[in-house]
Amino acid sequence: MDQTSIKTLYVFVEIAIDSKHLEQTIRLNFPDDRQTFRQNLLDSEGDRAQIPIGSKIGVNRSLLIEDGNDFSPQSDLKPTRLALVSTIQFVAALQRLKEDLSRDLENPQSGLPSVIPGDAVVPKSSAFWSGKYEATIPRVKPLSPGEILGCTAPRLSDTDALVYVLP
Repeated sequence: MDQTSIKTLYVFVEIAIDSKHLEQTIRLNFPDDRQTFRQNLLDSEGDRAQIPIGSKIGVNRSLLIEDGNDFSPQSDLKPTRLALVSTIQFVAALQRLKEDLSRDLENPQSGLPSVIPGDAVVPKSSAFWSGKYEATIPRVKPLSPGEILGCTAPRLSDTDALVYVLP
């Protein structure tokens, strides 16, 4: 049956979320450098699988003091590739998140990471990954960009992580 006499009205509901907090959460947890991301999160999965139940886990970011001669410029780093998806209620937030993650927060005068200005949810002293991410919003037609519904999900290639925004 492909037709019905019942009148149908589609209502799209958008749920507003704190987009700055979402960006801060990603920048706090996902390294912006693809190699660091793989080392810290992906390559160590086997080691973390052996952690006893009930142990506190987390990825440590240590201060690394480098010799000035060995320092490689930030521009040589490849950005972490993120795919951003959600349900229809949050697809507008995905576009904003993509724009926010695609900008570099480096302080051009000092070369040091800058702190994201924002609300009191995250203390201003927190260290965020401040580089650019390569964020994409995949699409499977007829759905909206970034929308996932049941079994209709896009195929992803060369993506480091999938960020799924949920209520």
